[in-house]
Amino acid sequence: MFVVSNFEAGQPKSLAEGKCVMAHFVKVGSRAELEDLEGGKLVEADGQRIAVFNIGGSYYAIESTCPHRDGPLAEGMVTGEEVICPWHGSRFNVKTGSVMTPPARQGVKSFPVRVTGDAVEIDLQSGTSTQ
Repeated sequence: MFVVSNFEAGQPKSLAEGKCVMAHFVKVGSRAELEDLEGGKLVEADGQRIAVFNIGGSYYAIESTCPHRDGPLAEGMVTGEEVICPWHGSRFNVKTGSVMTPPARQGVKSFPVRVTGDAVEIDLQSGTSTQ
C-alpha cells in the first residue's frame, strides 16, 4: 500500500481498499482574496459548491449545501471553528464538516486545503464525509 502524507498534485495516495487516487487540487482564490473573510466564500469547482473559510490564517473547505434543507453554508455566520446555517441554525465544524447541532442530522464533506505561493487550493478528490 502506497501512502503519501503530503498531498501533492499528481501524487497518488492510498485508500482502505488498496486503490490509488490522484490528488486533484484546484485554485479557489489567493491568500489576499481570502485574508479578511468574516464568513465563508462560495466557490464552484468541478460542479461542486464549496465553502472556503479562513480561521486564524488557516484555510478550510466544506460542502456549502446544508443537508437539512439545502441552506448556503458559505453565507453562514462563523463563530470559532463553526459555521451556522443561515436558514435553520444547524452548526457545522469548518475543519471536519461534522454537524454540531440540529436540525441537520449529518455532516458535510470536508476537503484538504493547501497554500502554494499565494494560491489557495483544495483537493476535490480527497473530500471526506462525516456522519
